[in-house]
Amino acid sequence: MTTDKIKVSTLIAIVASAMLTFMGIVSETALNVAFPILMKEFNVTSATIQWLTTGYLLVVAILVPISPMLVKRYPTKRLFQAAVVIFTVGTIICGFAMSFPMLLLGRLIQAIGTGISLPLMFNLILALIPMHKRGVIMGIAGLVTSFAPAIGPTYGGIVVTSIGWQSIFLILLPLLVIALVAGSLTIQSISTIEKQKIDFLSIGLSIVAFSGVIYGFSLAGETGWLHLGVMGSLGIGVIGLALFSIRQLKIDVPLINLAVFKFPMFTLGLIQVFLLMMIVLGNSFLLPTFSESVFGVNATVAGFMLLPGAAISAILAPIAGKILDNSGPRVVISFGAFLLAVATGLCVLFTNQLTTILMGSLYLLLMIGVAFVYVPSQTNALNQLPQKYNSDGTAIINTLQQVSGAIGTSLVAGLLTASQQKITDSANHLSKEQLMIEGGHNAFLLMFVIAVIGFVLSFGLKKNK
Repeated sequence: MTTDKIKVSTLIAIVASAMLTFMGIVSETALNVAFPILMKEFNVTSATIQWLTTGYLLVVAILVPISPMLVKRYPTKRLFQAAVVIFTVGTIICGFAMSFPMLLLGRLIQAIGTGISLPLMFNLILALIPMHKRGVIMGIAGLVTSFAPAIGPTYGGIVVTSIGWQSIFLILLPLLVIALVAGSLTIQSISTIEKQKIDFLSIGLSIVAFSGVIYGFSLAGETGWLHLGVMGSLGIGVIGLALFSIRQLKIDVPLINLAVFKFPMFTLGLIQVFLLMMIVLGNSFLLPTFSESVFGVNATVAGFMLLPGAAISAILAPIAGKILDNSGPRVVISFGAFLLAVATGLCVLFTNQLTTILMGSLYLLLMIGVAFVYVPSQTNALNQLPQKYNSDGTAIINTLQQVSGAIGTSLVAGLLTASQQKITDSANHLSKEQLMIEGGHNAFLLMFVIAVIGFVLSFGLKKNK
């Protein structure tokens, strides 16, 4: 018989794992603010400095698909402790980095810790929380992690201007100690240990597939879609993904069990999350860039402009989860998707009239919509799966979030770049600022189309019976 009472130790275990994910995201977004300083200090180009983000995403995307195997082969507590220790080592290296290669090494080591901890958090929730309570708990976990992308630039701006970029990492060390102690005392194993054979071919194909796709999309934002490196990387990634999928269907113990796609509501929820993350990460790149170029504000002001939206989204996440538990997915997700369409649509209509206050207000509306789509879509999708597929479903959702983020960012960057390149066209009569507005308008239009697609698809959602 299912009990409504959730142990305090279970909640602490989930929050401890969420803290590690939170710190991974914060350090990633906070460091973006320091890129100009780092470029000057280490004498590297913008293309080189971007590897601090691209390399981090690549490592996370490589490790997340391997997570089902790790969960089955190793005790949950040991996995968590390993993730914290690895992330801490990377953080220390970053905090004391004397060169760009040393900083990049630290970031890649941090990514290994995040790649282990990110799916572990969701696996803990699925294994320990009754289905009718998952919405609220996923919302609480979302409160910890969804606040990170927007607080990162604000945190980074304050720290960089006051005590130096190294402190972005060093300040995290006490929090890592707290997470390690809390998790070590409360996390218990959530699955029977199986010493199954490691399929190195599947791991290799997974690395080729997701590295190729994410790197290709990331590069496209800088060089354009017709660049040989972009087409080659995407081609290799797609071929690797096809071979990886075929391999999973043929072997007895797949790295990721693709049987999860036999559940239509899981697939539909996965699409909802995919579309949403394109909008969220596309906007997280677009809005600060647009604000700094058009409004002339600095990175710290741009970060503060996004802060209210992030705060309200984090506060609403558990409420959205509660509505999901009580009323099912269609009402809450359709409402959120409608707000996403309205917010992006208004950005399209008023691109030329946007101000810092208006953009911050529309971002606030957008993030309210995000709160009512993100956690409910992810939770309802995972609720469709039998327990034996929990780690597989979690791995697929988290991997595709990395891919969708890269796609959303690259599409927006590509549209902005295409407009900016017109500055050298003799037929062009627009200023650099006007061209940025034109590129921003096109990017907002793309986000609006994606939001409308998500809104239409939301009417097909059903609750797990």
